[in-house]
Parts: sequence; structure tokens; C-alpha cells
Amino acid sequence: MDAVKPRVLGISGLGSRVSRVTMIVVWLAFSAYVIELPGWPHPAVAAALLLLLGATWFATAVVDEPLPWRHTVLVLAFASAGSVVAMIDPTLDRLAIAWLITLAGYQFACVVIRGRGTVAVAAYLLTTVLMLAVGALVPDAHGSSAGWSEPPMPESLFSVAALLLGVVWRALLLGVQRRIGAEERAESESRAAAAAVREAIAVRESELAGAAERAAPVLRRVVGGSFTVEDQIEAALAEAALRDGIRAGRLTTTPIRSAVESARRRGSAVILFDDGDPHQQLVAEHVDRIVETLGRAGPQDRVTVRLLPPDRDLVGTVLLSGDEDSELERLRR
Repeated sequence: MDAVKPRVLGISGLGSRVSRVTMIVVWLAFSAYVIELPGWPHPAVAAALLLLLGATWFATAVVDEPLPWRHTVLVLAFASAGSVVAMIDPTLDRLAIAWLITLAGYQFACVVIRGRGTVAVAAYLLTTVLMLAVGALVPDAHGSSAGWSEPPMPESLFSVAALLLGVVWRALLLGVQRRIGAEERAESESRAAAAAVREAIAVRESELAGAAERAAPVLRRVVGGSFTVEDQIEAALAEAALRDGIRAGRLTTTPIRSAVESARRRGSAVILFDDGDPHQQLVAEHVDRIVETLGRAGPQDRVTVRLLPPDRDLVGTVLLSGDEDSELERLRR
């Protein structure tokens, strides 16, 4: 109940100047009503109103969420003291006490909304115990059995309602916050997917440009009628590179592509497959092991590199086959 992200501030408006003015207006309205009740001027009422004004001020003094501990302690201390002070004199009008306690309840609720729910509820319960204790002891101190021997007023439950309103309000805010967070995550994932698509398009365009650059000289020789054995080798290498780009996208990075071309020039047969997640980059260790295996391939050897689907235990396999034996490298996650 205690952790609130800064976004709650924007949703609730707490901590803003408008919120502070609104809370002070509420305090003035309660004060005007209490002052009109019998018994004014009364020191206990004046002290309680000043304490609750302090709670109002510190509850809206900063925009930080959750409410900083210094402000939290001050708000709860002022609200609790204001509630207890209102109970000191049993001759004080009971309706005035009820309204003062209700005003304090709004301060506790404000602390709940601003992310300190657990400590606010605990402070409210402690304050209630203190008020009951003062209500039980004060008549004896004044030598009177009147006043607090009467049943509790229904108006006193207004403070409970205010606190519960704060709890409900906070729960609603957190629900909205979770939905906003889910939307932001979905938007972030969508942006990442779009970026990956753009990157894949750029890579494919680069590969096509490279293939065209390699194929152009060969095609010019074919047209000119001067197609040599070396040209045939270059044409075969270009065709194999195009094939790799279509079915083995992540295996066409510069280190692997260079090692593959070198192995093919030595007479090795190299076959590449990429059945994995195209957005998941290969780690350096896997790239190094593939390059190392390709570097050991001889003229009559066959190298098959395959990246496996994401649901497999392995990232991929590298099989080096010779005339007499074979060697299998497992790329683990």
C-alpha cells in the first residue's frame, strides 16, 4: 500500500497549487462552521484548528510521490494532535469535536492517497485509541461525570468515511496507473518491433546492395563472353551468399560471413540455417565458436550451422563433418 509511482501525482492532482488552495478552502469552511457553534472562542478549538492547518499545509507542500517521510510524519503528527486536543475539554460542543475529527480524517486520507497508506492507517488507529483514552480520563480530571459518558456521536464516523474514501481513491488511482503502465509497455514493445523491422529492412537492403556489387562484374564478364573459371568460383560464392542472406539472416554478420567465404574458397561445403528469433542477437561467445569451427574446416569438409527455434534448450548447433569423423558443437543458452 505504500509505494506510489510519480504518475499518481498527475492523476490525483495532489501536491499542486490548486490542491493546496482547495484543501485550505476546505479548512476555512470547517473552521467557519466550528466557530459558529456554541462555546467559541475556545482555546482547544483554536489549537486544534491551527494544528489541522499545519497538517493541511504539509500534506500539499511538495509534489514528490510518495510523500516524503518528513512531511508524512508532520502531517500525521499535526492531524493526530489536532484530534486529541479537541477531546481535552468535555464541555466543548460535541458537534464541533466531530467536525474537527472529520477534518483530521481528510488529512489521514491525503497521506493514504499520496503513498503512505500503511503508516497513515496505523497512525489513525493510534489516534483513535488516544482519543478514547483522553475521553475516558478527562472527566475524572475535571471532577465531572458528564460529557463523555454519552454514546459516541454518529458524526464522529465521518472521519472513518474520509479515511476509507482515501483508501478507495488510492486503489482506483493504482488501477489507472497499472492500465497506463500496460499501455506504455505495449507502446514500447510496438516501437521496439517497428525498430527491429526497420533494422531488418536496412540489413536486407545492405545485403542486396552487396550482392549486386559482387554480381555485377560477373554478369559483365558473362555478357562480354570472357567468363573464366575464377569467375565461376566468384559466381558460386555470390550465389551462396545470397542464399545465406535468405535463410540465415543472423549468420551473415561480418565475422561469420568472412569465415564462411574463406571456408568455401578452401573447398569446404558450408550450409547455414537460422530458424530462431530474428530479433535475438547472437552473443559474442557463440559467434566466436562458429568462426573457430569454420576456420578448422578443410577442403573436403562440410560445415552445417543451424540456429534453433526459441523454444529449444539450445541456441543452435555447429556440425563439422569430415571423411572419417564428425564434430558437433552445441551452442547453449
